[in-house]
Amino acid sequence: MLEVLDPLARHSSSTRLAISFTAPARAASNASSNRWAACHRSDAARLYRLAIEAAEPGARYHAVGVEGFETRAIVKALARGLKIRAVSIPQEEAAEHFGWMAMFAGIDMAASSAVTQAKLGWRPKGPGLIANLDAMRYA
Repeated sequence: MLEVLDPLARHSSSTRLAISFTAPARAASNASSNRWAACHRSDAARLYRLAIEAAEPGARYHAVGVEGFETRAIVKALARGLKIRAVSIPQEEAAEHFGWMAMFAGIDMAASSAVTQAKLGWRPKGPGLIANLDAMRYA
């Protein structure tokens, strides 16, 4: 079995991320120093190819371009793009505000691809998440 973990693969328009974050985009929890790992879509595609070519049974690889972007920075980038004001909310209000995303809003989702890079010689080259969000066209 081949398993490539893709914490947040995205393409130049970051559609999946924007859809996931649009509703709560204007808020970050006051205790929000947590991070989200991310990988550009083109980097994830190259990793899938390398993993398939390696054909190592049971191998697990992590598609992580950057180990962690602070949630606060993601919220601010989305707020800029959506032309809304980003605000902080108290931790006790996070569940009500974020809804189903509350379970993710309070945890650190950083990850590493150091082992993957060493095993496969893979190096992420795509643009960073914040630069990608800043370049995104918001409707």
